[in-house]
Amino acid sequence: MAEDFNEAPVAFEDKQKKLIEANPIRIDEIQCQTCQIIFHLPSQIKEHIKEKDHYSIRIKRISKKDFEDVKCNICSESNIKKLYAILSGADIDEIKSIIYCKKDVPQGYENQLLMDIIEQDRIMYRKLNKVQLKYSNKERYYNIYKPLAIADMKYTRKLYEKKEEYEFELLQKHERYYFLVPENFCEMNLTPGKILKFVENKESNDEDFEFLAVITKAEIVENKEENKLKISINPINRHVTSLKGHTGMYKIKEGFCLIPYERMMNALDSFVNDFPDEEDEIYDRNVSLYLTERILGILPFDGNSDDENLKEKVEEILRIEKNSVEVILFDEKIELIKEIDGFGKLNSSQINALERIFKQTLNLIQGPPGTGKTFLSSFIIYNIFKKRKNLDPNDDEENNKILICTPSNSAADNLTSYLLRINKVTGGEMKILRVYAKTREYLEINKEIEKNSLHYFIRQKFGPDLDEFDKSEIEEETKNIIEDHDIIISTCSTSGDNRLKNLNFPFVIIDEATQCCELESMIPVVHGCSHLTLIGDQKQLGPVVLHPQAKKVGMNISLFERMIKLYPELLTMLTIQYRMHPEIVKFPSQQFYENRIQNSENLINERKLSEEFIKKFKWPKKDIPILFLHCEGQEKLSKTKSKFNEEEAKIVVLYIEKLINCGIDTKDIGVITPYIAQIDKIKSILIQKNIPNRSNLKISSVDAFQGGEKKFIILSNVRSNKENTIGFLEDFRRLNVSVTRAIYGMVVIGNAKCLYHDKSIWRNFINYYQKNHLIYSPKANKENEEEIVYDIDDLTEIEIGNDKDINIEEDQFVYGNEVDYQDINQDLIDNYESTSNIYAEGNKNYLNKKKEKNMKKYHK
Repeated sequence: MAEDFNEAPVAFEDKQKKLIEANPIRIDEIQCQTCQIIFHLPSQIKEHIKEKDHYSIRIKRISKKDFEDVKCNICSESNIKKLYAILSGADIDEIKSIIYCKKDVPQGYENQLLMDIIEQDRIMYRKLNKVQLKYSNKERYYNIYKPLAIADMKYTRKLYEKKEEYEFELLQKHERYYFLVPENFCEMNLTPGKILKFVENKESNDEDFEFLAVITKAEIVENKEENKLKISINPINRHVTSLKGHTGMYKIKEGFCLIPYERMMNALDSFVNDFPDEEDEIYDRNVSLYLTERILGILPFDGNSDDENLKEKVEEILRIEKNSVEVILFDEKIELIKEIDGFGKLNSSQINALERIFKQTLNLIQGPPGTGKTFLSSFIIYNIFKKRKNLDPNDDEENNKILICTPSNSAADNLTSYLLRINKVTGGEMKILRVYAKTREYLEINKEIEKNSLHYFIRQKFGPDLDEFDKSEIEEETKNIIEDHDIIISTCSTSGDNRLKNLNFPFVIIDEATQCCELESMIPVVHGCSHLTLIGDQKQLGPVVLHPQAKKVGMNISLFERMIKLYPELLTMLTIQYRMHPEIVKFPSQQFYENRIQNSENLINERKLSEEFIKKFKWPKKDIPILFLHCEGQEKLSKTKSKFNEEEAKIVVLYIEKLINCGIDTKDIGVITPYIAQIDKIKSILIQKNIPNRSNLKISSVDAFQGGEKKFIILSNVRSNKENTIGFLEDFRRLNVSVTRAIYGMVVIGNAKCLYHDKSIWRNFINYYQKNHLIYSPKANKENEEEIVYDIDDLTEIEIGNDKDINIEEDQFVYGNEVDYQDINQDLIDNYESTSNIYAEGNKNYLNKKKEKNMKKYHK
């Protein structure tokens, strides 16, 4: 990982006009039609337009075809501000570039402002700069991160455009809209919260009706012939208020959203343009001056340095920001709340982390699996709240507000539950508000959390149909509700919502911060943050970045990780775990955490399995509830380019059945597998066997399981091939997350030989299991030439290799090497699940109008 910070960046305004690959709309030369000046960079022509008001340009070459002038093909409009490019063709790489003005854009075609395409596509295919450990100024920071965000946005959109379409009938019952799919339909992710794109199938030549919708519910409808999944939806486009008259056959596929990317780029703009003109405006900064210097890496210490000049600079910053948290929060005599009756008490490592919150303005807390990160977060929030409430009651309440963000809705809901529990046992002192993205307001959520949500309060006053009321009236009530609460909880992306956009939050806490890319973390930070706490674990999975080069140059490095590199002295690590059976935690503690993870008191007794269960389940080693089951079934490629291993899937189901027969409830069983096709295969076998209560099983990817836990975990690794390649399984963080979800027991299934010979972190894992006599092979009987039947009660211990003492250094397996990189990244793309942080793209017309409005503001 450190190598990502070493190389100096290439200049953003790279004068070489080399493009890394063929550009869909390739710009070789831009000429102003008014004064005939030739430009080679989008920034140059944009600046020229701004200064001279010359809006008519000529582009020498577009998609390898010469055009005399850039103008609308119908009315000959040549004002580039009004021109759009039509993106047509079955594949994005086979685009025909056709220029129209807005009023003449043919119906049914995707379009985009030509100026946006000129700028964004060049950035997408430009050689991207590596992220840096330190930034000498904000311009350097901007010039590195803006192209990364645009490149990943456009690349991810391309992936969504290539997704398969499926045809289903949209039905209506009362005011509810839904469609039915077979229970074993696994080609699309149909979980609640997912965004889908609908295009109406019409035999006539009428204009296609299309819209985006969010899945609000997925439930099994029992049928004598075949069980169906009923997928309830709610339209989310601004122009689609009702689907009345629009039921019928539709082409449906997963929908892409722009909003998270827009919010990241807006946060970047807010950060770099944060220059108050007057000293008395210092309190209105988007980010405190001290934290700004910290984030850029200009101040490498907390004032404890021999460099007198740097010490004076720190002191001067803190003097200017006299209303900063150095004054309003810190107090040597402060008595911290470390125990709450009816809720719990902090352990020694958690107390250490809490105490540092009140001594420094930037805090980094590392919480390995099961060490109580969320529990500690709730104590931090409660202590800051109590400290602020004990100050002068006449103090501006706006400066008391705390913003808590997470990368996912499930993590935000979990933290909200903890805070509500504290409220319950302390008399309800904190006013807690959970703010959801508008697309998730129709989902079924925990009733207690919903009663503390923004949309609940709004509907309590206006009723469920908000369209009947004036928009300004709703906005005013929304503002009043938010201002009336002390603690606001949302995802990082939702914190950039217009409802929160202009509010000031001096205290910002980001939980699971290592799952956010740096720009995602900056969305909540630019709300006037003076005191920032980042909680996460750099040894677990980081953010998902799909653009190959953007990932390679470090866009997937979180703000948390970069701050650790810069300020290791600010890091506090939690060291006592409460989740896993002591035997399960041994390998991850030894391999990833320098043997620093300790078990909480009485954990051995609390995790002890009953004699009856042990007798029935027959663990190979009675006191160690873990095993590795070696299976040499070959991996195969699905239609969606994901991988599956049918033999492993069969064994997974056998262990599910075995656990059920031992008295374990299906809701306490989790199945983890890195590949979407394997999830589908396991579910289809469960349906074939008609396993009872199968809908209660959690069968998910490693990414979706991060932060979760189950009493028993079955891990299916899938990879098994002659080349002994394992793709994105090489990432040691993926293994760490996979083997730290189980509470009582864990079964790992895979081809131990393939995993061992890859020479990644898996070799250490196989060695550890082999050393402890935990690798077995089940008896396999051939029922016929095609089918093998496994007996998981008849196990034989096996040995894999002789290299028992090898230890792979971390740097060798963090990112993989150059040769394998593209394969690893493609492996990740084919199995990427966008489960929690996805928002509506919204009405295209609305977005285009917004762009035009922004362009007018820009040119003014």
